[in-house]
Amino acid sequence: MSKHYEHSSFREKLIEHLFIGEMLKLSWLKDDCQLEVMKLEVDNAGCDIVLEENNVFRIYLKVLSLK
Repeated sequence: MSKHYEHSSFREKLIEHLFIGEMLKLSWLKDDCQLEVMKLEVDNAGCDIVLEENNVFRIYLKVLSLK
């Protein structure tokens, strides 16, 4: 079996953490540090991460890969 299938939870968390880290790094480099990261405990609506900065919300949905 492919490690992408066997360790899909590991892969998902890795990608989430890398993405959040990059977004926080960009906020730091802009010298505003205003980015808020919200992680949902349960994602029944398909939403994994919500980012908010200066009252602008971005919602990131789960992307499924069939590979």
